Amino acid sequence: MDRPIVVGYDGSADAGQAIVQAAALFPGRRALVVVVWPPLVGGAAAGLAALPASVVREGEAKLDAEAGDAARALAEQGASLAREAGLAAEPCPVGTAGPVVNALLRAADEHDAAALVVGSRGRSAVKSALMGSVSSGVVHHARRPVVVVPSAPA
Repeated sequence: MDRPIVVGYDGSADAGQAIVQAAALFPGRRALVVVVWPPLVGGAAAGLAALPASVVREGEAKLDAEAGDAARALAEQGASLAREAGLAAEPCPVGTAGPVVNALLRAADEHDAAALVVGSRGRSAVKSALMGSVSSGVVHHARRPVVVVPSAPA
């Protein structure tokens, strides 16, 4: 019982449903609520054509700090929801330059998670279609049990 579960959270209704169902399946369990965010450092290279490098780097650093703060706040929101549902939850924001799937799998591996829980859809159907399905990627590449929670009935 000392191995945590990892719950992927992006603030969507499906992610919230995944937390509620995780609490029902693993009552009282320690849980890490993982929010994945892409660091922005190095992403504004095109700005170098019009601005001095120091200005671009300073802007990137500020944007990256704000994105990190937003990810930490979202992870705390998810952890709060998980605690209300009965889990011993901790926020776990994870910055990554790669795919969300890989970051979730890495977090589960790093914490030796007993299971990885995700919602079946994220923030937008269009984004999911364009970027691939996180839940599908987790199911196909995880090396531990995975729980995919379907959308709540309308």
